[in-house]
Amino acid sequence: MFGGLGLDLLIGAAGNDSYTIDDAHEINKSTADAGVDTVKSSVTDSLGIEQENLVLLGSKALNGTGNLNANVLTGTTGNNKLSGGAGDDTLKGGNGNDTLTGGDGDDRLLGGAGNDTLVFDPLDIRGVDGGTGTDTLRVTGTTTADLVSLNALSAKFTGFEVLNLSDPAAQTVLLDEATVLGLSQPPRRCGSPAR
Repeated sequence: MFGGLGLDLLIGAAGNDSYTIDDAHEINKSTADAGVDTVKSSVTDSLGIEQENLVLLGSKALNGTGNLNANVLTGTTGNNKLSGGAGDDTLKGGNGNDTLTGGDGDDRLLGGAGNDTLVFDPLDIRGVDGGTGTDTLRVTGTTTADLVSLNALSAKFTGFEVLNLSDPAAQTVLLDEATVLGLSQPPRRCGSPAR
C-alpha cells in the first residue's frame, strides 16, 4: 500500500502487508493476524502494535523505533537512531554514523559502515557487530549489584574499537586478555569516575 501525496490512512488485512509512507502524519494500521507486516518510511517512524519490520528509505538522518514484537529495523545511508522494543530484535544501521539501542529482549545489532555506537544490556544480547569504521560498544542496563563478564560474551561481538562503560550505575566488568585482543584495534576505554 502506498500513501502518495497528502495525509493517508492505510489499513492492512490478513497476510503479509507492506506500507510505504512519506509523511509523519500518515496513519498505518495492521490487523491482528499471523502475517509479517513491513513499513517502508522516508520519515522518522515508530512501528504500530501489529507490525514487525521497519525499513527507513533514502539518505536522511531518520529515527526508527520498534514495539513489543520481534522487529527488524533497517536504517538509511544517513545517520540513524534505531531503538528496539521488548522483542528479540535485529537492528541494521546501514552506511551512516548510527546509534543502535537494543532495548529489552535478546537483540542483534549490526552497525554496518560508518562510526557507529551500539548500546546493549549484556544480559540480553544475541550478537553485536560494529562493521567498518570506528565503532563504540556501550555497555548499559546494569544495576549496582551486577557483575558483568564480557569474557563469556566475547564470541557475540566483533568489529569494535571503543569500549564505553559510562552507565551511571556502579558496575564491575571483567575482561581477559583474549577478549581485549579480540577488539579490532587497541581499545579506548570510557568509564565513570572511580568512587
